[in-house]
Amino acid sequence: MQSTSKLLVTLILLLVTATGAAAATLVSPPLVPGGTNFLDCYLVNVGTKPRPVTIQVFNDLQCDPCSDWNRDVIVPLIGGPVRAGDVQMIFHHFPISAESGFFLGSYAAVAAAKQDDEWQFIELFFANQEEAKKRGATQDFLNDVARGILNLNVEQWQNDMNDRSGIEQTLNDDETLAADRHLPAEPAVVVGGPNGTRQLIESPSLADVQAAIAEVS
Repeated sequence: MQSTSKLLVTLILLLVTATGAAAATLVSPPLVPGGTNFLDCYLVNVGTKPRPVTIQVFNDLQCDPCSDWNRDVIVPLIGGPVRAGDVQMIFHHFPISAESGFFLGSYAAVAAAKQDDEWQFIELFFANQEEAKKRGATQDFLNDVARGILNLNVEQWQNDMNDRSGIEQTLNDDETLAADRHLPAEPAVVVGGPNGTRQLIESPSLADVQAAIAEVS
């Protein structure tokens, strides 16, 4: 069980580089309804604790519209039914953007999963996608994101990133699952529960996903 302190993040993270240069500034993920910091929602474990309904999320960290969709759809869901303990959410890395294949950010997120911090990494990355565009999604940028996750063992995370074979297996499994479901190149979700499964493609709206949750519950 993750500790409460591990799941919180400061509103602005000032990260000083090893050379003593000016600090890089990363912003936290947005607030959920009611003004609660987004990562507070991880007091309910998003991806590993079984719930009556499961939402499989297929999305791409390096895709601009995908970040907006995450903010408009996934953030409210985590602030609502996930936080309430009704929904488990699982992320599948799905290469949607024009560049083929996965990039370093996906490897970094899967490495964070080894410490149960994949969702925290994903949301911090999405929240700082503009910074990634300016700086590039380099190892230095990813290190800054990792340092923004309280109590993440960054050295262990860096070592886990070097286990490319294990990470690539996870990413390949995610891509195969998306291909088996014939998903078009847009964010998608698969909502499953006691009353069946609903697959929603082409960037489904929050209302669409909420309706699917009600149908399968």
